[in-house]
Amino acid sequence: MENDPVSRPRPSKSAAHGAANMSDSYERFTRGVWLAVPLLLAAAVAGLLWLEWDAHRRLAQLEPILHTAGETARVVGGAAADLEKTLKDEHKAEADQLAAAAALQAKATAAADGFANLLNKTDDSLNGKGGVLPVLAGAIADQNANMNAISLRAEAAIDTLNATIRDIQPLLAAATTAAQNGASLSGDPRISEALGRIDDATLQANDILEHLDMISASGDRDAAMLETRLRQALKPASLAKELFERILQVGPPIATAVRTP
Repeated sequence: MENDPVSRPRPSKSAAHGAANMSDSYERFTRGVWLAVPLLLAAAVAGLLWLEWDAHRRLAQLEPILHTAGETARVVGGAAADLEKTLKDEHKAEADQLAAAAALQAKATAAADGFANLLNKTDDSLNGKGGVLPVLAGAIADQNANMNAISLRAEAAIDTLNATIRDIQPLLAAATTAAQNGASLSGDPRISEALGRIDDATLQANDILEHLDMISASGDRDAAMLETRLRQALKPASLAKELFERILQVGPPIATAVRTP
């Protein structure tokens, strides 16, 4: 019975048909996957190309704006750097002048003490009333008094110039930043006030320079040194005024406020 072919079970037609359908479905699925992959890759590449094109287009639109902003920042920033360097140079020059003036003052004091001792030991004909030495001493005293008065005015003018520059530095920095950002400052009353202070201090300094010019021309070294310090103090004020007017775009560059001999 076991070897009887009639007794073995035979596969049904429905089972064979189901296996064939499953094989066809798997084949169609595999074919669809292979067709979809290239399409998806093509779509991804097209999307990346579009993004790259859009980025280049936006960058091209921004290039003129960035160029204009860069030029403005370069011009204003360069002027601000010039002012900062001038201030540093002026501070160093002032320190050197003060040290030299102190040394000269010490020598002058020693010389004056020696001269006083000499006067005390001279003959009455020289030291008497109406004598040569009293008259000469009076002339020297008058000249010294005049020089002291001018020196006090010059020191006050230097202090005024330095204080003015120190006070307007925050405003100048803010105006520089605003100009770099394209803001208009033509109606800012603080800048007009700052320019007025610079003009007043410069006018006062130039008036004192006229007197110092005459005294230093006679060979007075103290007057010459004081004149140099005053001219050094005028440079930052002149540069600050030029920078303010450049920011405001009020017209052609102004003449320097420092007088030339």
